[in-house]
Order: sequence, then C-alpha cells, then structure tokens
Amino acid sequence: MAEQTVSVVFAPVLSSSSKVIEVTNDFVKAIEAGEKLVLKGTATEEAVLCMSNKTFALKRVEQSNAVFLFNAQQDAQRYAMHSEVKDFFEIIPTVGKTKSVESLLLQKALESASYAATVAYLQENVMASDAEIDEALRRCRAVDDDGRLVTISFTQVVETFEVLFPAVLRHDLSLAALSEATLATHLADRTTRAMLHFILREIGASSVGTEDGDVVWTITDEQAALCLAHVAFLRATTLSWEDIQQEIAARHPSATFSAAALSQSLLQGVAVALSSAASATASLQMFRYYPASATPTELSRCMQDLFAMKKEYTAAELDPYLARYLPYGTSEAQRTTKMTELLLQVARRLDSGLYRLVESPTWK
Repeated sequence: MAEQTVSVVFAPVLSSSSKVIEVTNDFVKAIEAGEKLVLKGTATEEAVLCMSNKTFALKRVEQSNAVFLFNAQQDAQRYAMHSEVKDFFEIIPTVGKTKSVESLLLQKALESASYAATVAYLQENVMASDAEIDEALRRCRAVDDDGRLVTISFTQVVETFEVLFPAVLRHDLSLAALSEATLATHLADRTTRAMLHFILREIGASSVGTEDGDVVWTITDEQAALCLAHVAFLRATTLSWEDIQQEIAARHPSATFSAAALSQSLLQGVAVALSSAASATASLQMFRYYPASATPTELSRCMQDLFAMKKEYTAAELDPYLARYLPYGTSEAQRTTKMTELLLQVARRLDSGLYRLVESPTWK
C-alpha cells in the first residue's frame, strides 16, 4: 500500500474542554434512524443519556495517552487540530431512575389543588426514558386526563368494576363490542373517559379504534369474572370460594357464563388462599383479599404482608406479587430467571416444594 502524506496544522484557537462519548454500532444506527437523544442529570446525580425507550449511564474512562480532535480539510489532505479531549466516556445500558415519579406526582398535587404534573414535566425532571416513565405512570395508575396527570386509587378501579357490568346489563350492551364513548356516557358520574380507557387496558381487554375517534373494547368472560372477583371482596376481606363464585355469577353480564367452571387459579394475585388445597374442601376454601395491583412499592413490605397471612406458599402463588417488582424492560426470555432471583431473595424452598420467608432476607 502506497504511503499517504497529510498535513497537520493547529487551529487559531485550541480548545481543551472537549468531551467524547464512545458508542456502539447499534447506538449509531438508532441515531441515524431518527432516534432523539436527551442528556439528563442533576447537581447531585450523575447524568444519563436517554433514548425514547432506553437509558444509558455515562462512565468516565481514564486515558493514559493524549487524545485530540481534528477537522479534515482539502479532501482529507490537510487536518486542523482544534481540540484536546479532556473527558472520555463510554455508555452502559442502565435502568432509568423512575422511583421519583410517584413523589413528583404527589409534590405537584400538594402544591395546588388546581395544578397537577404533566407528562412533559416528568420527562424533563425524571432521569429515565419516555417509555420507562410511561411504565412508572402505569404502575402508579396515573392517567393523562385532558393534559393533567390524575392518579387513580385502586379503590376507584374496583368501584368502576362495580358499576361497569351492571351498566352493560342495564343498557343491553355486549362485552364483545363495547363502545368506550357510550360506556363513558353511562358512567359519567363515576369516572372519566380517560380513566375508563386506562382501566379497560389494565384488565387486558382488547381494543380497536374507529374512524370517528371511538374505541371498541372486547372483554372476555374470564376477564369480567376477574373484575367481579375484586368486587366480591367489597363485602368482606375474607370469603369462601363458594361465596366468591356466587357473587361473580350474580353480577356477570354474559348469559352463557358459568361460575361453576371457574378455577381457583383465577384468584392468583387477587387473594391469598389461607390453607393448602389438600387441607380444605374446594368450595369452603377461604381467601383473604390482597390484590397484587395494590401492594406496597417496597418488595420487603409486600412479602412481610403475605407471609403474615400464612407461613408457606407455592411459587405460582407468589409469582403475581413478585412480577410487580421486575425491572422495566424485562423480556419474556429473562422473566423466569429474574423471577427466580427475586424469589430467592425473600424465601427458601422447602423439601415439600413450598416456599417460606427467610429469616434475614436481603431486600432490594
């Protein structure tokens, strides 16, 4: 290969404050595809670099050699040195710091009864990607209602279930094709359309948009039964399986629905079976209400609550509660491993296959 000679000159003013970030090819491709980058940080915390759905930590890398930046001139035959690199960083995928979302929502609500946080405010003040902030808002049950973020209590959710299904019956609506606009009109004194949309999405109902701006929802018989199981516990915090079946059957709007066909697995993540299946007649099995959707934000408190109700659990019983504490972005491929890691933080497996709370758990 023939040697190539180039000229190097100094720029009139040589900067010594340049910072360089080393990125991966995937990172570059995302930028070239139009991905927006936002640098976020505070006076007391290290900055993070956020895409729409990913967050990266910036790690300073020590350099033993001097590094300079050049500008190519005259068809790359002449280079002008214009800066010495003083700081060199590499990016490391990390989890956004979304724990502040709940406190910021509360802070804004306390500042003024007429003012609430907005999504834009959180995107500016929370060191996380937009997708991570959206997930944190979902977990807080915060709804964008006409430009304002409004937090729905879990009690409000269950009270909506309580009036939703009678409204379906009263107005001869179909669970297979529920108009969101129509349903919101019938429930206007109990909830807003934005809140109704959030609640229907959370129960797993499928939806399709219409040309006139409406949304048509489909709620399966089992999804309706799950909602009505929550409603049953408004009467008492502890109920037998037979009582729960009767409550669901009395309120279910589908003429073809049979509560007798329901399995007790429906209640996983809704209520705790107070005795083992082997020691109780199925219909007389007692359940204590403890919905996974309303558990404390700290894993330690949730587990202490659960193991105060009974000493031993199956992994399947604990799964719905542990799932709440999985990091954002956990893929289906990672889910089993992550769930096992969480479980072994708080419980030990007995020879019977059941799990018991460890005496000195390492809480995270």
